[in-house]
Amino acid sequence: MSYFLLNLMILVQIGQILPKREPHPLAPSLPLLSESEEARYDKIINQFIKFDIGQLPGAEGLKAKNDFLMLGSDSIPALFRGLQKSAKLEHSCPVAMISQKLKGFLLKSDDDELLDFARDELTSALQGSKHAPLLQDLRLRVTMRRNAVLAGKPQVPKWLLNMTVSEMIKSLREEENQQKHKLMAKELARRGDRESLEGLGMFAASFYPGVREPALKLLDEKLQKLKPEDISAFLKDSNPLLRQKASEYMGVLKSLSGAGDLILLLADSNTGVQKAAHEALVKIAGGKDFGPVDFSSMDVVKKSQSGWRQWLMDQSSK
Repeated sequence: MSYFLLNLMILVQIGQILPKREPHPLAPSLPLLSESEEARYDKIINQFIKFDIGQLPGAEGLKAKNDFLMLGSDSIPALFRGLQKSAKLEHSCPVAMISQKLKGFLLKSDDDELLDFARDELTSALQGSKHAPLLQDLRLRVTMRRNAVLAGKPQVPKWLLNMTVSEMIKSLREEENQQKHKLMAKELARRGDRESLEGLGMFAASFYPGVREPALKLLDEKLQKLKPEDISAFLKDSNPLLRQKASEYMGVLKSLSGAGDLILLLADSNTGVQKAAHEALVKIAGGKDFGPVDFSSMDVVKKSQSGWRQWLMDQSSK
């Protein structure tokens, strides 16, 4: 057998053994790593930080440096975890080195979702850090790269502009085209009316992380801009995710306008909705709590509802 054929057989076998990697839910250009792979990258970066601040001398330190220099773009989430850690240190070297490595990856990327993720991480790292100028410079460069990437992207496809919300939901239920469904979620968010947001809620409950995570982020962005009366309409939605999200934001707004519906949701069939409704009521009531605790019996839930209704009546009489 020739050397060429032997290598070809090995490559074919490797291709059959190694499964195709799922994309990262927050950045499609990156693979979704296992917990052990993420832990390995965290260890490499933590060892490098120790080396860079003089705590890991000799051969072990040299190995830590070489391992760090060999990291590829799939280590970006771990690099940001390392950046968050090093941003709190007095030493400037680890922040500078990690930032430089991130810059090399990010300023070549065409993944606008990755660049969005990077901006959020840099904003978080900036808070209270003594290395703010360095991090601000990188954030500005990432923002400029993101704007350039978005400017070069095509506008909403005509086939998508003409689709109704019901047609998009039908596609979500019957097809497995994640890239197509991510575009649909963005279009629903762009439209922003109630029917479109209800449809976006369906995409945010998708089985596929690559569709669910960006749709959930878009849904949060839209809901946090709505008035209490607009959010309260979703408290009665058939989608439990929308009922839960609406409950959470009613709590953030501390508005009495939806309190009656929140009291009803304490007996919701979905435990996530029950919990969100309870927490929202406690925030609206300024810390007062009539229950129920998680997984209470229906009798206990009804008693809590009575307590909340009495509280709401007292507020109306003030």
